[in-house]
Amino acid sequence: MAYIDVDLLKESVLGWNPPLDTEQLKHMIDTIPLADVVEVVRCKDCTNWTSCQTCEEFTTERLPTGGRKTFITAPDFFCGYGQRKVAE
Repeated sequence: MAYIDVDLLKESVLGWNPPLDTEQLKHMIDTIPLADVVEVVRCKDCTNWTSCQTCEEFTTERLPTGGRKTFITAPDFFCGYGQRKVAE
């Protein structure tokens, strides 16, 4: 699946005069630059997320006081450390 820059496509298509025919539109869609996207791993699908809705990746960081940071995250949250759970 490819993700395109919809705003760029709309700008290109709506500004065309006379209107595009089907083949021209297909060509424009096929040649529009891809959007800059990356797949993310949601917390609920991450190996680091616990049943307490905390992230083990972050809780392992020790504080200068000797304690640990605890981050409670929403199931749909994501970060740059996510690792997808392997289906059992």
